[in-house]
Parts: sequence; structure tokens; C-alpha cells
Amino acid sequence: MQDYYGIRYPDRAENLEESIFANYEVYLDPWTPIVKKIAQLYEGMAVRNATEAVVIFGDQGSGKTLFARKIVHDFGLQEEGYNSKNIWHRVTGGLYHSIKIVENTQVNTDILHIEDDDKWRSTLANWASSRAHRHRIVIADNAERTYFIQGLLEVGNPEYIDMQRDPGSLYKRAAERFVQLCRTTLRGSLFIILTNNADFALNLVEETNNQHIDLLTIEVLPQPGNVEKEMIVRTNINKLNPISYWFCLDRAGREAKVEVHNAIKSNQTYPSTFRAVNNAISSAERTRMGRPAGQNLLDFIVFANSSDARGESISLFGEGEERLSNRHIKIVQFRDGWASQILGDANKSSLLACEWNLRLVICGNSIVDLLLNNTKHAQIIFDQLKTAHTPGTQIATREEYWKSFGDSLEALPLSESPDLTAFWSLGARRSVEYESKLKQIYPDFDKATGGFLTYRPDLTIKDYEPCTVLNAVNATSDAINASIKRQAHVFEFTAVNALSDQALKTYLEVKLPNYVAVMQNQ
Repeated sequence: MQDYYGIRYPDRAENLEESIFANYEVYLDPWTPIVKKIAQLYEGMAVRNATEAVVIFGDQGSGKTLFARKIVHDFGLQEEGYNSKNIWHRVTGGLYHSIKIVENTQVNTDILHIEDDDKWRSTLANWASSRAHRHRIVIADNAERTYFIQGLLEVGNPEYIDMQRDPGSLYKRAAERFVQLCRTTLRGSLFIILTNNADFALNLVEETNNQHIDLLTIEVLPQPGNVEKEMIVRTNINKLNPISYWFCLDRAGREAKVEVHNAIKSNQTYPSTFRAVNNAISSAERTRMGRPAGQNLLDFIVFANSSDARGESISLFGEGEERLSNRHIKIVQFRDGWASQILGDANKSSLLACEWNLRLVICGNSIVDLLLNNTKHAQIIFDQLKTAHTPGTQIATREEYWKSFGDSLEALPLSESPDLTAFWSLGARRSVEYESKLKQIYPDFDKATGGFLTYRPDLTIKDYEPCTVLNAVNATSDAINASIKRQAHVFEFTAVNALSDQALKTYLEVKLPNYVAVMQNQ
């Protein structure tokens, strides 16, 4: 694992157009109330040819520009089916999420996004003139800026500066022109006006409705709760970086941890919260002092056609720490960088290894025979593997554990040279044989647990939990450390007739992407 001094994150919605943020995911659920409102307004425009208009207010950094750009972006997508991550689908898909309705509205609708164009009224008129019989949506972002009212009134800079001396009169005249526009050139359109200025929003709405009752409504852009907010920050850090949200917190100093906790639990915006996480890892020590962090553990248990496990050598995972080695079993643990030769994506490989240790368990023929023919005794071996020492475990305790493990193996009725010709000749069907035995030992074998989303590890010893500071009992570094502990532990099994790096790589190329997805999608 390398050391990092910062994370990649978008500090403005405009930055999301850059290729480095292509994997950033915009979560729509916090916006559900405003999406429903726009769906209602769109229906009024489409069914009754009514002019509909809404002002959406939100503080700086609350996601207004992201919301506007998301509508425009998703409207332009061609998708085969209904997609709940597409905001346009949510607006037009109806109660039954019909892709047919989405497609019909899409081919009959046009969207114009305006911003910082003081000639926007003439632009709008030209745009609308060729779309008289179509549904039209006008999105005006950052409308509190000079361009919106000045463009609405179609006046030059000197005249506009003079008009600003009397705000009451300015808003009244602006409202008059807006109402006129809605009744003539843009009749039968939907206006979505976004602003971070409460006075602008309130004055424009009041003056407009004085002249046309209920033409313009005001809505506050919904903000996520603490759980949703942390999930959005966590998953996008994990999607964009070779280190995880947890890694940033684990490496951070005491004060930096608390700052992230406070940012998550307060009304700070997404950019401010991302910045707090960035500050946490940026201010961390380059080299971790003391013992390494406790991580999740993946036990990769390989049944090998081998008479002596000690002689089996695997270089796929790099340098590891040997825990136990005898003729029956070989156990080696790997930390940093162990996934780099498997996933083919440097970011994902690093991300996975920063939260997960790998323990390779090579079981020779004597153990395979025990599992197939003396399942109850085989359980003793796998139950031993359920123990996962934390970095704080004393060396003497570890050494005693592994010695005891080796002694318990020698006490089992293990055959020196079992005849497993029939088993190894089964090919891919070997899994049916050994999995049926494992299911006898562990009824929860191959069962979903929830922590791994839709993926099912072969056997979950301790379920995966997304990293969260919200479980901290108080806003102290010690409490946060307790809340972010990595404790997941799983077993994955395979049987390999000819043990090799390539054989294990082929198997893990299918398995490991699921673990990355678990980290990036919850």
C-alpha cells in the first residue's frame, strides 16, 4: 500500500464533466420530493398545455447545479429499460416505471439549459419558435446572478445598475416580463429556476404571483440525512480512489477524525464533507506509527491435489507471512498489494487490499480426504480458521495458537496417502462433492447475509459492515475508532487439481470484483 496525501473528489458540480470523475455516482433518493414535484408540473404542462414554473432554493454546495445538470444529462441518454438512477425516468416514468412512457415523453420534449447569458430571452424566443407544438423545459441555473433579471428585462448594464437602486420596482418589472413570457412566447412550458439567494427567490415568487396567482412556487432542495450523506461520500470516495473512506479515517489524526464526524453529522455540504475527509488523509503521517490497522479477512481455502502442502509455492499474492506449514496444510497471510496481479485495475486492487487481508490456506489430499469421508473431524480444522487475530494480539499468543492448530491436525485421523483419483477426475463437478460436505458442517454455507449486498461468499463468519462514524457513542477519536473497526471474515473455497498461480488467478478474477462492488455500492 502506498501512502497518499489526498483523495480525488469533485469540489464543484461542473468538475463532474472531467474524465477523472466518470465513476462518480449521483444518488437520487434524497431528491425524491423535488423530483415528484417536477413530475407533477411536467404532467400539468404536457396534459393541459399549462405554463408551470418553480423556483428551487438551496444553499451554496447543496447540489443545485448538480441537480440541473443531472436532468439535462439523463434526458439525453438512450437506455433500453427503466433506470431508477436516471432522473428523467423518475420524472416521467409514472407509477409503473414504464419505459414506454419515458420514451414517448422524451421524443416529444426539448430542454434548454441557460446560465450566465444576459441575452437568454432572445435565445429562448428563437429556440421556442421552432418548437411550438412540443413540450419545453427551461432550466435556469444560478438565477440570482445578474444575467437572469437583466436578460428578462432586456436592458443594458447602465440601465440595469440604475434599476437596482429600487429592488422593489426591479422585481415587479421582472415579474411582469416573466408573466408576459409565460403567457405568450413560452406558453405551455415548464420553467425550473435554481438559486442560492433566498431574497431573490422570495421576491420573484411574490411579485410573480401578485400578477398571476400560483404561477410560480418555491421549493427547497431536499438534503440527505446523516446516514444517506455518509453513504454518498463513502461510496464515491471508494469509486474514485485507490484508497477507501475507511483508510482515510484510520490513518487520520485524532482531530481530523473528529472533523469528519462533525461534517457528517452537521449540515455541511458535500464539498465541505469531502474536504474534511481529504484533510484527514492529507494530514496523516506518511508512515503509520505502531502496529498496522485491523482489517477484514478473506480466507481463501484451496483444496489441492498435493501429498505435501509444504512444497506448494504460490507467488501470485507477493510476499506473505507464513503462519503454519506441514504436510497437511500451508497457511500464509498477505497484506498490502496482494490483489494487484488479479483485478487488472490498479485503483480497485489497491482499494480492496487496503481493507482486506488475504489468508491463503492450502489443504493437501489428507485434509480433502478427511472432509469427504470424516466430515465431523474436518470441521475441527475449519473451526480453527474462524480465529482471526487482531494486530494488537501479542506475538506469544499467536505463536501458541498456531502451535496448537498444528498439534490438533496431527491428532486427527489423517490418511498419509489417500486415493482421491475419482474425486480429482470429476473436473468442475468436484465442487458438488465438497460443497455438500461443507453444508453438513455449516448450514449457512452459501447463504446471503445482507452485508455483501447480492453477493454470497461461500461462508460468512462475520458479516461485512460499511464504514461509518455515525455509530460512535460520542465525538471523540477513541469512539470513532471503535465505530469504524474492520471485522468482516469470510471463507471462499475452491479445489484445484494442478495448483498454480494461473489457476488461482482465474478463480479469483471472478470472485474479487464482488468484494470491490460491496465497498463501492453501500
